[in-house]
Amino acid sequence: TSNAKNASTIKATTIEGKVVDKNTNETLAGVKIIFDGQKIYTDLDGNFTISNVSSDKMQLKASLISYEEQTVEINPQQDGTLQIQLRQH
Repeated sequence: TSNAKNASTIKATTIEGKVVDKNTNETLAGVKIIFDGQKIYTDLDGNFTISNVSSDKMQLKASLISYEEQTVEINPQQDGTLQIQLRQH
């Protein structure tokens, strides 16, 4: 018996996204993205990339000082760039 069969059924994928201000639609730099116990931050243009994501649905939290924390459920199998909108307090 080999575990190779199980490994091939779990397809890792990459999620690309952008975080913007809900009111102004301006991109937000330095937003903390928390998912699956990991933390990443958006770049100067509000972009982020999450690599090696399992194909299951997952929750992602985005937070930035003076903005309300946003929790988004994502389905990595959907194509396209994820856009998260944060609202100021």
